[in-house]
Amino acid sequence: MDTPTAPTLHTITIPAIGAFWPAHGGHFAGIVAGGDSERDYALIVGAEAEGELNWEHAVAWAKNLRTHDFDDWALPTRREQAVLFGNAKTFFDDDWCWSGEQYAGNAEYAWCQGFNDGYQDLSHELNKLRARAVRRVTI
Repeated sequence: MDTPTAPTLHTITIPAIGAFWPAHGGHFAGIVAGGDSERDYALIVGAEAEGELNWEHAVAWAKNLRTHDFDDWALPTRREQAVLFGNAKTFFDDDWCWSGEQYAGNAEYAWCQGFNDGYQDLSHELNKLRARAVRRVTI
């Protein structure tokens, strides 16, 4: 009879908040709890910011971003923006940045985050705000 073996655990070394993580192409901004059906993940903020885009162009910019050999960038969710404000505010000017989420009550509006005070609000999608892309790395 074979002796059962314990599962092998893989460990990763997570850098300090704000440190550049070369293996993932950006700065480590924190861990986001995955919720009921998803796994927790590391949030990586891209080194490049883009300014003064309407929401549609900001979404397209993030989706088409190719940097540090990665092409899976996206605008952050509102929840991720709260993590970014709490952990990685230094990577953002005191400006408003688009999230990747439209407002469910009116498709002409999308959510945005103020990085001067942490306030989240709606903005008409034709308004021009800054954008910062993120990657999600399952841990």
